[in-house]
Amino acid sequence: MAARTKSLVPKVLPILLALLLLGIWMVPYPAVRAASSGAGPAQETQAITDFLSSLERAGGPMAFDHNADGRADMQVYPLRTRTPDDQTSYVTLSQAMQTGQFVLREDPRNYNANYFNSPLVQNLQQRYGPNVVAQYTGSSNVFAQRGTGIQGGGQNRSFGSSGVYGRSSGSYGRSSRGTGSRGSRTGSYGTGGTRGSYGTGGYRGAYLSGGRSDMVAAAEPADMELQLWCFEKNRIIPQAIQSGNSDLFNFAGLASPSVRRKLVTASSQKQVDRIVARELQRLGVQSRTLALHDIFTEPSIYDTMRFYAQQSQEILASCPDSTGMMVLDGSGRILCLDVYANVDLFRQMLPSLLQSAALDVYAAAPAEPVASDSLAAEFLIRVQTLNDWEKVSRQAYQHVSNTLVGEMVLLGDAGQTRMVHLEIYPAN
Repeated sequence: MAARTKSLVPKVLPILLALLLLGIWMVPYPAVRAASSGAGPAQETQAITDFLSSLERAGGPMAFDHNADGRADMQVYPLRTRTPDDQTSYVTLSQAMQTGQFVLREDPRNYNANYFNSPLVQNLQQRYGPNVVAQYTGSSNVFAQRGTGIQGGGQNRSFGSSGVYGRSSGSYGRSSRGTGSRGSRTGSYGTGGTRGSYGTGGYRGAYLSGGRSDMVAAAEPADMELQLWCFEKNRIIPQAIQSGNSDLFNFAGLASPSVRRKLVTASSQKQVDRIVARELQRLGVQSRTLALHDIFTEPSIYDTMRFYAQQSQEILASCPDSTGMMVLDGSGRILCLDVYANVDLFRQMLPSLLQSAALDVYAAAPAEPVASDSLAAEFLIRVQTLNDWEKVSRQAYQHVSNTLVGEMVLLGDAGQTRMVHLEIYPAN
């Protein structure tokens, strides 16, 4: 009997080990997060509550009239937090790409038509978006905002969520199962988590699923596999690469608040394709490949975006301590609210935010000026008292209700939780 038991050990031991690993893998994500960062969900949600309550107006309203018809087309209310983060250093994705610190390339596996068109890969792309490979060689935290478009490679892409890339102490973190209660993030590997494990496909470092932030960067320069939404439906990656297109991506621009709001709850590539098609139609832009980025090169739209980007200096001169803003159109309709904990990060992002908002006022019907102070004050109060946040990734909490849609990006390490970026939109 003893001999028989001894002979079973080599056979049973691997099975027991596999079951143990599976049990660890099945631990709910918040527990993994708390253990890995020292900041648990309760601490993070309290930090969010404290940050929201610290928001206040920094000035305004500031009205802008891009078509010189005597009516305001955009109204901006600068905002600030009473508890800014002046310790963390950031660069924007566009700056990191322009300086060569952050290089984005088409995933070379996508060149292979057999691989690209395989049922498994096609299914994953519909759930998370096609792969992009990034290499980061900088030292600062790189901030990428939801709706940021990159152009080139085999197919234009977009970040589906805001997030931060930064240097780590060597801990890679690990993937999570979607633990959300809403339907778009339930089941195995919902879009609130990441696909696969770190190191899949030979890549080290951080992952994004459907552009959602779930990132822990490598301790040394390394490739990172990013899964970003396609923003160009009718350009097929293998065909484009075979036609001689460069595999490199360049920064293209930031999508409108209307698109960014819809990306908060987008859970499939098909949904994103519809979002892009409707945006092109709304702005009257014809695109042979259904590329959202063709909007940025339409002459009249480009001129409008440039006009608003030039207003950033006026806003910063008027409210030098502002860390965000609320944007309304000429009729008093609230478009978006973006607040950053870091003053310098807001200053870097402001021209892009204004260009983004320009897309939602460009085609708006003329409206009589309205007294928007009461509307802005009411919206800010709702944001300040907002609760019911759901953790959807390592860095992000979301709020989705019948009235408001938004996401908070934060960083947690060494028992501390740092706010990074808040975005809030009216639900309709």
